[in-house]
Amino acid sequence: MQAELEAQDQAWPARCTVLVVDRYQPSRQSICSSIAELGYDVIAAATADDARATMARWVIDLIVADADDDAIRGMVEELRGHRTPIRAVMLTTLADHRAGVTAATPLLEKPMHLDALADAIASALAG
Repeated sequence: MQAELEAQDQAWPARCTVLVVDRYQPSRQSICSSIAELGYDVIAAATADDARATMARWVIDLIVADADDDAIRGMVEELRGHRTPIRAVMLTTLADHRAGVTAATPLLEKPMHLDALADAIASALAG
């Protein structure tokens, strides 16, 4: 994880930056690759604490996060309640995991198709 954070110290182009938060490293890498393929800048975090540290250092336009992790889901919902709420897309391996995720937050089931992820990101960024 430290290597991922150190790699992020490079200057980022002026594009939308997506923070991917997923505790499972292979899933996190796959999601990051897919989002980069869509043309977004991507930063990865494994935990809610890592995500908070990253958000303290970078301007994040959107979070794509694991809804199956209570701490990550709670962090996203907390951030969505702020005066300037963060936009988010939540991912789950459980088809019925809507509990704890607000209706305004897109929820995709893993594994997801790239076009479904692209649509959810575009919709979330549009507001």
